Amino acid sequence: MLLTDAGIAADEPNGGAGRPVGVFIVACTNHLEMVEPALLRPNRLERAIELLPPDCDGIANILRFHLAGALASEDISAVARSLEGATAAECMAVVRAAKRAARHAGRPMMLADLAAAAHGDDLRPPQVVWRTAVHEAAHAVATIVTGEGGLVYVSIQGHGGRTKIEGDVDDLPTLESIERTAVCLLAAGAAEATIVGALSTGWSGTDRSDLGRVALLMSHVHASSGLAGNFFVRANMDAALEAVRADPELGRAVEDHVRHLYARAVALVARHRNRIVAVAESLFEKRHLDAAEVATILSDIPENWSEVTEDRR
Repeated sequence: MLLTDAGIAADEPNGGAGRPVGVFIVACTNHLEMVEPALLRPNRLERAIELLPPDCDGIANILRFHLAGALASEDISAVARSLEGATAAECMAVVRAAKRAARHAGRPMMLADLAAAAHGDDLRPPQVVWRTAVHEAAHAVATIVTGEGGLVYVSIQGHGGRTKIEGDVDDLPTLESIERTAVCLLAAGAAEATIVGALSTGWSGTDRSDLGRVALLMSHVHASSGLAGNFFVRANMDAALEAVRADPELGRAVEDHVRHLYARAVALVARHRNRIVAVAESLFEKRHLDAAEVATILSDIPENWSEVTEDRR
């Protein structure tokens, strides 16, 4: 959630712009980029504060608060890690569900109750869970083997999957780094196609999907950045995707580039197929793996050197 507040100077007559001293205007949105820019100018809703979900330590503290002394001698760090990405309200709901389960069983709450509540009831068919596990495992393995960023965790809890990555912010994006990001995104679709047997709509369908994000990245490259060898900016970064969609020639250039990157993703999946399958199997069983657990799996399983020669451009 994004929170914005108006900067109202207390020493201005009547608070400035006819507003009473001490009155704050607050607005909330999940899409700050869609807010009219005029509303965000100085002395209006000029400050934007992003409220992010709590980190692992924060989740543990929230759980302890709502546990109110229960499980005081138990280590709840594993449960907290499995809830990474959850909101404070969702953490509260997990504790309530655990208390309810213990109450219905007629006994004190146990750590197993909290863990079960954190995992939730997964009503997805096993084949959907397996496909999701392969999809997210491919993201996680690709992230590690390409050096794309620091893997934090990979999870298929709830109704979907998520691979959390802390990106490298040491430099501005280059063509090489953008292509690496795209390959890591495309690896999930390549893994679905080669390991599960067919692609699904889980990697496409919206601008925020894997394929949609790659389309946006490559649109920036070809329409806005000059990184593709074209030294003419056809559109601002925020309008690059629309520019590509409106220009058939530009669209073909982006399509060809993405196809080339998808071929690299297929090669990566072939080379690390056994590793992806191993991570997916563990993820299918546990539903959540942190970076250390994934790294351990990768260290125990060699690359599939004999099966593929990867494009190393």
